[in-house]
Amino acid sequence: EISLRPKCLDLQRTMNREAHRTCSYEIPNLILRRGQTFDMSIAFDRVFSEQDDTFTLQFVTGRKPMQSKGTVISVHKAREVNPGSWGYQITEIDEKKVSIKVCTSASAIVGKYQLFVDTVHKLKDGASQKCRYCHPDDIFVIFNPWCVGDSVYLEEETHREEFVLNETGRIWMGTVGKFCVRPWNFAQFDDVCLMAALSMMEKSELGDPARGNPLLVVKALSRVINNNERDGGVLVGNWSGKYDDGISPYAWNGSSSILEEFLKKRKGVKYGQCWTFSAIATTVFRALGIPTRCITNFRSAHDSDYSIQIDNFWTPEGRPRKMMDDTIWDFHVWNESWFRRPDLPEGYDGWQAFDPTPQECYEGVFTCGPCPVRAIRNGDLYLGYDTKFLFAEVNGDRVFWTVDSEGNMTPVFKDIDVVGKFMSTKAVNTISRDDVTSKYKHETGD
Repeated sequence: EISLRPKCLDLQRTMNREAHRTCSYEIPNLILRRGQTFDMSIAFDRVFSEQDDTFTLQFVTGRKPMQSKGTVISVHKAREVNPGSWGYQITEIDEKKVSIKVCTSASAIVGKYQLFVDTVHKLKDGASQKCRYCHPDDIFVIFNPWCVGDSVYLEEETHREEFVLNETGRIWMGTVGKFCVRPWNFAQFDDVCLMAALSMMEKSELGDPARGNPLLVVKALSRVINNNERDGGVLVGNWSGKYDDGISPYAWNGSSSILEEFLKKRKGVKYGQCWTFSAIATTVFRALGIPTRCITNFRSAHDSDYSIQIDNFWTPEGRPRKMMDDTIWDFHVWNESWFRRPDLPEGYDGWQAFDPTPQECYEGVFTCGPCPVRAIRNGDLYLGYDTKFLFAEVNGDRVFWTVDSEGNMTPVFKDIDVVGKFMSTKAVNTISRDDVTSKYKHETGD
């Protein structure tokens, strides 16, 4: 009697990548969308005996893999695999070769895995012989909008094709009276984009178990996209008009060159503005499998003190005091990602708004969202996740104040419905503009 030793694994990469819609990724490794089955085979050094031989698959991820942290997953044989749960079933035994169907969990940690095969051969005296085999290539597991059990499940196929698989897009800019469009190459399947996304997760110091939660992943990575004085990030913002020591935000037309430079230099790339931050976020989250899109808000308020209104100040003589004013930008671009919100009361699943552009420091970090779009529309400001700030950007009233020499302020006029106009994103399967204003705010008077 001899132990059972695996000689090699055939991950059937071409077939599995096709089935998991990951064949467009330039990285040649097996890339799996979680919660979905895949096929593989194991070649052993002798004939496999179902009576005396067993084996377990070990999927290992994270910086300090531990079973207690969910970063070492033992996958055992089952009569039939349950969709969305860890397990494998034997589909064929051909002497030394065993073919199996494996399923990952719909809530599996997203990232890079090592795969081990542990075998046990039972001896006649009751003892056992064990062997371990480590597959030399890493396996990548990402979110799966095609899996009902995944938090990022998106029902309509056309929407999955647009917000996950589409490598190009259009970002609206300009003013209310004069739109212009900037085409963008998201290139989420370029090798640098997935590697940059995983590198950003490391930089964010997001705990390994949290990397299966789209809410925490979006919140952590959107903070890392912007580079500010408190913590480094991918892209340095610059609104000064002076770009001599870098590249003008207007010169970029795709994400991969920015992310490639970030990976090479490991410091913030110069320079970006709101649409560049938003485009990078779209690339990174689509690369990880989270449905994501860019949203442009024309006449976008900047509520610097979280008062839910835009304050403008004047002297009693009618001179503006601009140093005290909140501002209204011609346009501002942020993002939406689609996922469920089990952390909130029922009714807030779907598109979640977040802003990777560094604006205000809230609770010690430059971050904004993710907040349910429905909460912004309904004015559910108690939910947190920067709902107040995002609500003010699209719904804030402009209040005019007079300020006397002693600093006393008197409100003199309120202007309503001045912000949140023509909110725009690329329409599904076309190059047209899709107006999503009604998703963020009610019609005036409603």
